[in-house]
Amino acid sequence: MLHSTAPEVSPYDRAAHALGVTERSLRSLVQRNKSTLPEVAVTSTPTASPLDNFTIGAIRRHVHRMFSNKQTFTVRTVAEDIKTADIIPSDTSDTVVWRILHSNGVPL
Repeated sequence: MLHSTAPEVSPYDRAAHALGVTERSLRSLVQRNKSTLPEVAVTSTPTASPLDNFTIGAIRRHVHRMFSNKQTFTVRTVAEDIKTADIIPSDTSDTVVWRILHSNGVPL
């Protein structure tokens, strides 16, 4: 087998040669551009609701019924009411109930 005895050429050296600049100029240019790049915000995908559309509709109807009866309520009272009515599982957190109410436009 033949082994090449030529020294390894860095990507910076090859790119500098192709662009007609020195390797040092290319490295400083790359470093300058790395420091001026805007930070990209990482967005998370919204998590799926653990409840289906039928259950969300039942919650909506329950809240509308409370509005029509002119009852005052909090997230906790709504959560307790829909848990006792077996609309949602009893281990559902108040936060999940708040998210459902919030996504459906219920002012709390």
